[in-house]
Amino acid sequence: MTHHLKFKANDYNFIRKTFPDLYDLLWDRSKSVNNEEYVTVDDPKTYDMLSYAIAHATTSELGEKGLSSNGVRLQEAWDYAIRDYED
Repeated sequence: MTHHLKFKANDYNFIRKTFPDLYDLLWDRSKSVNNEEYVTVDDPKTYDMLSYAIAHATTSELGEKGLSSNGVRLQEAWDYAIRDYED
């Protein structure tokens, strides 16, 4: 069954500019719908891969003082994107 991760358009743009490797995993699965980017997830393996990529990008933003503002924003974008996701 197909599901969608729903990113706010501004968050999707932020990912495109700030985390280009992560964006490369998203762009060919996405479509614009009502000021959001719907990223199609066809199976649990795809979800796991995207979740791992988000976690990797977020942890790369850890420093001595904790998570950077980019890391916090990425985590908030992911939390928003998965809010309606059902396995």
